[in-house]
Amino acid sequence: MPMSELEEEYPKFSPMRRALFCLMIGSFAFSMQGQSKFSKNFQELMAGELDSLTLTEDLPFQQFSGEGWTYFNEHENKANPSGKVAVDRFYPITKKDVIEIRDELIVVLLQEKDSRKIRVASLQADGTPIQSFLLYDHYGYLYEKNFRSYSFHEPYRYDPEHKRFSFYQLIYGYEPLPSLESPTLDPIYYQSFNHLHVDAAGQFVRSEFEASDTYMFSQDVSDLQVHEVAFHELSIQYVSDKNRPESALWPEVFITHGDMESHDSIRIEFALGTEWVDRFFFFQLRHGNQITEVVQRHENILFFPGDGDNCSLDNWKRYRSDWNEVYLEEGIFSLRELSQEERKRFVPYERDELLKAFEKECGPLPESPTFNGVGIPHPDEGIVVTDRIILRIRFEGPAGKGTKYLIFGLPNGC
Repeated sequence: MPMSELEEEYPKFSPMRRALFCLMIGSFAFSMQGQSKFSKNFQELMAGELDSLTLTEDLPFQQFSGEGWTYFNEHENKANPSGKVAVDRFYPITKKDVIEIRDELIVVLLQEKDSRKIRVASLQADGTPIQSFLLYDHYGYLYEKNFRSYSFHEPYRYDPEHKRFSFYQLIYGYEPLPSLESPTLDPIYYQSFNHLHVDAAGQFVRSEFEASDTYMFSQDVSDLQVHEVAFHELSIQYVSDKNRPESALWPEVFITHGDMESHDSIRIEFALGTEWVDRFFFFQLRHGNQITEVVQRHENILFFPGDGDNCSLDNWKRYRSDWNEVYLEEGIFSLRELSQEERKRFVPYERDELLKAFEKECGPLPESPTFNGVGIPHPDEGIVVTDRIILRIRFEGPAGKGTKYLIFGLPNGC
């Protein structure tokens, strides 16, 4: 509205009141401009024209009541006394963080900076926060731990068909670390499995399932068996259940070269079908040595499956990943799980190169992938599989610094 019309409409306004009124109109216009900018940026983000976008308002958070929730709620309230989470604590939103797009709202994931915490947030179309919920976090003290997650290596799980998240809420334990005598995990005080979805108003709604076939922790009593692989300076041990032979990564109770020489590497073939993810390994150090670094890498090869007759190019264009740090705490570690993308990586090659390598290793080229109804290896049926995981261990002690390698062979790239 022009100032002349404003004066006619509100003749009793003093110059000061007219100035304040114009300032309010200008602020409102600026706010609308900011909201429109978020919507425009969001469209550009989804179209791949923008790498990321940021929120501008702090986020209120939703909590639920019931058994097992008190400590998590208090912990969150203490960290956010205002009742909102400061927006500058989150990384910018990228396209992969967008979970749902509806007519009136958006559902996104938010990763906190310098923290393990992951939140899910509902936003209005203009970017105004509606609610947020803490999907992933864990904390604890000497006698009690709290854990909210879907699993150890999967912070959350989203089901696009039912438009819901799944997560566990747990209270467990006395000590944070396993041991050779108690290699599973600490006892559970409380465990619930929950589904979370966003209703039409952008509010978070939870459903709890007291009974679940899947558990993050096992409390079964086991007859334990220690397996060891030994170098001169150190050894690595893990524990399996004698009542479940399939739980053994390698069958021998003790693997060693049988002499006192210092070997640089030892290769171990994992048994077929064994689960090496989420397994704890324990270092036993000798002669005053100390671990200084533990890193892991994997190697992929081309594998050609058949029906009882497989073929693999073990020594052709083997893919070798970068070294990745393995988390080590008080001499205990787990192998790093590989993503699906990492499992499929391979070095570039030409078709003619592949055919020559295939003929050399697997024999003459078959005319088709099947012969008399029985599958046979064929160059067009090749897949990339992980052949082995290499663990590099660096240590130092009275004799100086040293490096050892453990090479874990994975059967058929499993």
